[in-house]
Amino acid sequence: MSYQDSNPERRNLVLLSLSIIVFYLAEGRLVSSDVRLQVVNVAFSRPEVLVATVWCLLVWFFYRYWLVHQGSWKKSYCQEMVRDAGVAKIAYARMRSKFELGEDYNASYFPNRHWLKFSEKGSGKLVYQHIFRGEAGQQLSQSKEPVGFLDGLLIVICSLWLFIRRPTLSTYFIPYILFVGATTLGVYHAL
Repeated sequence: MSYQDSNPERRNLVLLSLSIIVFYLAEGRLVSSDVRLQVVNVAFSRPEVLVATVWCLLVWFFYRYWLVHQGSWKKSYCQEMVRDAGVAKIAYARMRSKFELGEDYNASYFPNRHWLKFSEKGSGKLVYQHIFRGEAGQQLSQSKEPVGFLDGLLIVICSLWLFIRRPTLSTYFIPYILFVGATTLGVYHAL
């Protein structure tokens, strides 16, 4: 099975992290103090140097990934929160109570629901938006910022939905999760 990733920083971090995770979960160990490579005729008598090199490489790959990609997910994340139909369905009840909307759909563009969605305000800040028809038929909107525990919980739930359904969050955060898993297993087995 080949692993194709056009992003070298992500690919390096993911592959080395997964290799370390598999090594520890499969209870791998060096069976002797001599490590031989069959491809080239080389033998290593100090395997601790190889272990230190692997850990240094992992830290280097983590640093490079963080350096190149810090904050790269935010713009796409906001766009996905605004455009995803599943997010709109998940957030509908909370937004409806936030705007204190009842069953009166006279000002709505839809016969049986209100037009409620996330919207991006400024640089990457999400707000609730209610779009409705004014008395003269013009399109109007009002927005409210998410505040409090319930709004934060709703954003977490919507983010989990996007993590599963869209690539932006998972593509960005999975390498970090794998790095934490590899280092945790390494520290656990070292103790």
